[in-house]
Amino acid sequence: MKKIFAIALVAMMTMTANAQVYVGGSLGFASESYDGNSETVWSIMPEIGYNLNEDWAVGVVVGYGEGKDKTKVDGVTFTDKVKTFAISPYVRYTAVKLNMVNVFIDGGFGYQNVKWGDVKDNIWQFGLKPGVTRTRSLRVMTRALSLSASTLAAKLASVCTTTSNPQRFRT
Repeated sequence: MKKIFAIALVAMMTMTANAQVYVGGSLGFASESYDGNSETVWSIMPEIGYNLNEDWAVGVVVGYGEGKDKTKVDGVTFTDKVKTFAISPYVRYTAVKLNMVNVFIDGGFGYQNVKWGDVKDNIWQFGLKPGVTRTRSLRVMTRALSLSASTLAAKLASVCTTTSNPQRFRT
């Protein structure tokens, strides 16, 4: 296993040195407490992409996250675990090239599989994500126009109406 990892690492460094492959991603952690309730989540979302030429690139972000939600209702504590898997391929077009920065737009779609307590859902997303790249250094991305379709809210609403404690689920 160590040999496979070492070979993959050397291959990734070799491809990155060629400047056609880029890697990135994000790590996330959040914790919140309010009115005796608490929520804690973490996520990891590595990204890899390939520059086809000076203007076009393709890439993919793959992510996994977990969380725990504790809710108190009338002195009773409910605990739900959340698990999420996501994959989001995209095509990137670099629209503006200035001296030290490039302005780009990513167009793509995404898929998420979410399990929250007993509720499971598949979420599909598509949209445009503009961003700025500082050449040879930091890349900052922001999400702008993004549309998604999901049945998770409808499933949670149906659970809320059938449970004796409708405050348990926040939508």
